[in-house]
Amino acid sequence: MDEAHFEQLLKRSESDTLDFKSQGYSFSDNDSYESNVNRAKFAKDIISMANTPRDHTAFIVIGVEAKKDGSRTLRGMNLTAGATTTLKNAAFVMPKC
Repeated sequence: MDEAHFEQLLKRSESDTLDFKSQGYSFSDNDSYESNVNRAKFAKDIISMANTPRDHTAFIVIGVEAKKDGSRTLRGMNLTAGATTTLKNAAFVMPKC
């Protein structure tokens, strides 16, 4: 995804193909309750996008807060190199017809 495509996503409203998350999913290598809850939330969001029939690619945009008035606040994320690779490899949902 390039910057222009990202800017276009920011102009759209949330829908069955676009979900904004103001915060990332906090994963850690430990088996704590909080880590397991965050893994489950991440899996639920990915599965929800993947199981919805559509003709277009779906996106979960992390680090962007969608306001009720339609505006967006860019929060960003602090990721380690490992987390960046994990999300990049795992969080792309192809269109499902």
